[in-house]
Amino acid sequence: MSVQVVVRDNGGLARVGLVRRRGWSERAIRHAVEAGEVSRPRKGWLAAPGADPLLVCAARDGVVLSCVTEARRLGLWVLERGDRSGSCCCCASWQ
Repeated sequence: MSVQVVVRDNGGLARVGLVRRRGWSERAIRHAVEAGEVSRPRKGWLAAPGADPLLVCAARDGVVLSCVTEARRLGLWVLERGDRSGSCCCCASWQ
C-alpha cells in the first residue's frame, strides 16, 4: 500500500491527517507529492491523479459540497434556481 492508494481508496481526495493515521509519515507524504503520485490542492489535503475535478476544486477553494451538488454529480435531476453567486468558482460553472 502507498500514500496514493490510501488517497485513491478514500475517493481520490483525503485529508493529510487520515493518511497519517493510516501510518504514513509527513516525509513519505512529501515524497509522494514530489514524485507526482499525489498532489496538494490545499494545505491539509491530498488528491490522487484522476480524482473528481469538482472534489479537488472544492478542497482547493475550501468549500463543502452540498447535497444538491452531490445529486448533480450522480446524474440526478435537481431544480435549478439560476443564481449560484455563493458557490465556489468550480461549482458555479459545473453542470
